[in-house]
Amino acid sequence: MSFSDNSERVDLVRALELALPSSKSLKNAPDFIIESYPRTGNTFLAAAVRTAWPHLTVKSHKHNPNHVHTADGSVPVVTLARKPLEAIASTAVLLSTFPERLEEAEDLTLLIGRYGNMLRAAEVNPHVLIVPFPALVENVGAVLAVLEQKYRLGPQATPASSSKLLELTHRISYAASTSQDEFLKRGNVPREKSPAYYEVLDKLSSPEYADSVADHTVLYEKVVARYYRDHAQ
Repeated sequence: MSFSDNSERVDLVRALELALPSSKSLKNAPDFIIESYPRTGNTFLAAAVRTAWPHLTVKSHKHNPNHVHTADGSVPVVTLARKPLEAIASTAVLLSTFPERLEEAEDLTLLIGRYGNMLRAAEVNPHVLIVPFPALVENVGAVLAVLEQKYRLGPQATPASSSKLLELTHRISYAASTSQDEFLKRGNVPREKSPAYYEVLDKLSSPEYADSVADHTVLYEKVVARYYRDHAQ
């Protein structure tokens, strides 16, 4: 099968993903769902919510737009949004570390399509809260306050839990600011500072993908502006 351009294939990917049932179903009636594209802060937000409200059953890391598309407000659903260039490049590098997913990692049209599927599904569903990745990184406490108020989650846990959140914030800030040489010494190079990451960024900026990425960037900026408008600190 051939495609006249990348946008045609992206549309097909979107149609297939929304039509097919999920092989990663959400079971055991979760109290809180985090459903986002990979490498957008899913792990960090899940840890923060579990720390703030230990009684909640939090489900995350399914990466399936169907769960966003069908959200009906019965359970809080949050989608994290990160700049498409950053999220897609980081996801490609992550997938490339698994031999069985190398072909998937190299299919940037597929990864771009998946990014758009998730963010479009969230953008049109009024029951889904879209939280920008920068907001999470810059002030996780403010994001938790938004969640607490919007979903009436009740008081956050003890001060000890607050200290855990502070530790998490320091950890993610450290990863963003520490030099690659220092991470190399620890045998832990962040994907966003690896040569492979910048190679993927270059490919995504090429004429082959630039238009699709630009379209998704417009959508990203739209949802980010909406979040800061509705939840001004």
